[in-house]
Amino acid sequence: MEKIKTRPWDSAEYLKTEKDVAEYFEACLLEGGESPKHSV
Repeated sequence: MEKIKTRPWDSAEYLKTEKDVAEYFEACLLEGGESPKHSV
């Protein structure tokens, strides 16, 4: 089985406006639900 290749990801590089940040945060809350590891 081939190993999965990963690379560093910094979402801050892609969040340019306050609206971007708000939408990203909302998506994190929707995806993560009550899980604290999605809030970090």
